[in-house]
Amino acid sequence: MRKKQSVHPQHKYKDAFKLGSVSALTDLFVQQSTPFENSEQYFHAYSVAGDRLSDLATPTHIIASLDDPVIPHPSFSHIKGSNQQFSNIQIHMQNQGGHCGFIEDFWCTSWLNKAFLELLSDQVHQPEPSARHS
Repeated sequence: MRKKQSVHPQHKYKDAFKLGSVSALTDLFVQQSTPFENSEQYFHAYSVAGDRLSDLATPTHIIASLDDPVIPHPSFSHIKGSNQQFSNIQIHMQNQGGHCGFIEDFWCTSWLNKAFLELLSDQVHQPEPSARHS
């Protein structure tokens, strides 16, 4: 926290040392670092619930984890179970990874960099939609 304060002196992180929970700390960070009033508004803004992602026109890959404590894996079940409404979305559910962890070794190397490159490469090498039907 002290290092973060030195890098971001415009924020008053000294208040964070007095807080007794992660939720209270999250609320403080959200209030000081985002346009949202609290963490509830902040989390709602990037929720995957309901049909919020159904309008995506760009092919989208979501890498998630069964052990994510922030976004529980059942949050994606409506996307995985739908063929039409979420046709541009592929869910890649991992057994482990927590919330953005995906660590593969003791040096904290994340395998996500390689996964992103593979997904992008696959996307770039796909034929154009009009060429697929000719």
